[in-house]
Amino acid sequence: MANDKVEQQLPSTTQHETLDAFLPRLRAYLATLPDVRLAYYQPGPGDEQLPLNGPDLARVVLVFTRNVSSEHIEKRVVKIRRHFAAPYSDLVEFMEIEKLEYREACEMAFNAHLAYGSVEAGERDRLYRYNVFLEWNASKRISGIKQDQPPSLQSAPDRPVWVVSVPRFITPIYRHLKMIEGHLRDLKRLTQMDLTEFSEDSSTKALAESYVLKSIQSAILVTMSVMHRKMRLSARDYRDLFLHLPVFGMTTRERAMKLAQCADIRDRLMFQYEDVSAVEVYENALMIIEVMQDFKTFMLDWLFEHYYSPSGELIQTE
Repeated sequence: MANDKVEQQLPSTTQHETLDAFLPRLRAYLATLPDVRLAYYQPGPGDEQLPLNGPDLARVVLVFTRNVSSEHIEKRVVKIRRHFAAPYSDLVEFMEIEKLEYREACEMAFNAHLAYGSVEAGERDRLYRYNVFLEWNASKRISGIKQDQPPSLQSAPDRPVWVVSVPRFITPIYRHLKMIEGHLRDLKRLTQMDLTEFSEDSSTKALAESYVLKSIQSAILVTMSVMHRKMRLSARDYRDLFLHLPVFGMTTRERAMKLAQCADIRDRLMFQYEDVSAVEVYENALMIIEVMQDFKTFMLDWLFEHYYSPSGELIQTE
């Protein structure tokens, strides 16, 4: 009887309540480990859900700095597991991002919660994971292996509502625009060849495809960021994403149609690559250079119109 009374007096702790206390403890602990750069958090399935997609348990995926070897990374992951073993061993799984496949790492970086690290570092890592995925898929294409489908990105209503400050919002956009400028510079160098010279070397075609894909992807990331923040919108696909722009008065229909055409070119290069000739890549590259230059100028004008005062000072609040 006495034992029954003691059991009745003990507070009941649900899994949800336990995990609510986990993320603050995780952030505080990781702040003491300089080798950990980022940590992504994926919630596990609900009580009545089967883990058909995603991890069986809540999962923390750690991103270490580049100067840590794989051997030392494993030792650090074991140490972190031990630190949280007592209260959370049955609720949370710890792993390191390089253990994931390229596609899974890319999808996880886009869809998981950023549990630790700056938003700016998270945006850089997302773009890096996507570009690694593109290059990996390009190697499969060269070897004649069927490509994977692109990573699935959750729609905006399913993402956590987290509005970052204006400087943190626009800094990644400037970075992507700078990357577009670099990709276009390399693309111009390739298109200075005549069509015959361009077609003779298969590596030239592959390089041009890579620069085209990366520049379009940066434009997609910029547009996704703006649409999500300003309109809380998601799109069925990348073509639809660009076609939303004139509906809400953000740009002209002509510019949106050209950007949607770029999304079509991206899909064709990704998934119908065996049908794409060197001539088509060359012609698409010339068109991409023109459209992406216009997009870069348009986005810079839009940023200055919405986030800078007439004196040129950055507006800190919206």
